[in-house]
Amino acid sequence: MLEKGVERIIVVETTSRTVVPGAPRLDPGRVEVFDGDRPGPEARDGAGSVARSARPSPEIDRIGASVARLIPEGSWVELGIGVLPSAVLEHLAADQVSGFLCGVVGSDLLAATENWRAGGRAVPMVAAMVCGAEPLVRRAVEDDQLSLAPPELTHAASDALPLVAINAALSVDLTGTVNTERSGGRLVSGRGGHPDFSRRAHMSPGGISIVVLRSRDRHGNPTIVPRLSMRERSTCGAHVDVVVTEFGVADLRGLALADRAPALVAVAHPDDRAALAGARSPQQVCS
Repeated sequence: MLEKGVERIIVVETTSRTVVPGAPRLDPGRVEVFDGDRPGPEARDGAGSVARSARPSPEIDRIGASVARLIPEGSWVELGIGVLPSAVLEHLAADQVSGFLCGVVGSDLLAATENWRAGGRAVPMVAAMVCGAEPLVRRAVEDDQLSLAPPELTHAASDALPLVAINAALSVDLTGTVNTERSGGRLVSGRGGHPDFSRRAHMSPGGISIVVLRSRDRHGNPTIVPRLSMRERSTCGAHVDVVVTEFGVADLRGLALADRAPALVAVAHPDDRAALAGARSPQQVCS
């Protein structure tokens, strides 16, 4: 996947980083190597990770607890990047999940599975990559429950596993269409595997595609909105089964398009509900 449609690949080589078994191999004839053995910023921690200088806020904790209650026993779970997906780990039981299938593995997920293993329950993890500081990468190498696989396998639609995908969003409109990229008109993030895992979970037997977000952003703006513009549409609403905020769970499964709007209004911030209820429900568009 890294090489498709690419003539040259730039690689920063460093002897100070641990090589993770299962990492993808590149064609040496298409690689240009630069020396990376010099001090620099550490990589940010990856999925299932968040700096825990303090416990999550009550709002975040409520979201995590609500999501954990939705996960059927025996599911495989995908955790996206950010504080909200990571909050689910605080409420998951070891025997609730069969394993984790993620795009990226980070420190919180490794810590949770290590604690479960100490209690006698080993939970496998399959991921496309490990992202974080060097100590995290070393832990990942030593963890025999972690396997790396190419994105063609981790992100591809499959009916083999009952997958519950848990991913954060910047905003969601009244069709369930998701924005993961733009805030205040600016590009602040990328789609990543959000559309892929949402689709895979939605299509899997017994799977659930879950989107988590707070009802308002850090600037106080509503995150449940009447309509997303074409540029803001990251994940198709047809592939979103459940939306969770600190005010509850909007279960969209089996709902007609006209019935999705009231369900989403009910989990918006109370001060935003009247304006949303008066908004015209947009048509669902997948991009």
